[in-house]
Amino acid sequence: MLVWLAAPVAPRAADVDAPFQVDADEVEYQADRDLYVARGNVVIQQQGRTLRADRVYFSQKTRQGVASGQVVVEDGDDVLRAPFLQFNIDDTQGLVLDGELDSPGGGYRMRGREVRKTGDQTY
Repeated sequence: MLVWLAAPVAPRAADVDAPFQVDADEVEYQADRDLYVARGNVVIQQQGRTLRADRVYFSQKTRQGVASGQVVVEDGDDVLRAPFLQFNIDDTQGLVLDGELDSPGGGYRMRGREVRKTGDQTY
């Protein structure tokens, strides 16, 4: 199933109001909670970023999301791998548990039991 959604994101000016594409085995919208649920081979793409996971839940109302399972986020050359990711839809800040980040362009690697993204390029 393939779904196109529009949601504003703020990290880069070029991304503001950019739509994102959700592809998954199953996508459900729970109108009473304004919650999207994607399950099975989830791939979300938007303006040079790709998130892959087993399950993704995100709310237009709270602007929060959760990805779980084999989570991989590619943002340019940066690659994040983790079993759990909590994120803010607007600024992509959030929390990663047991994650690894490889940033060849930035010249660093990071691993942590709990890693928080606090800005566009700060952790």
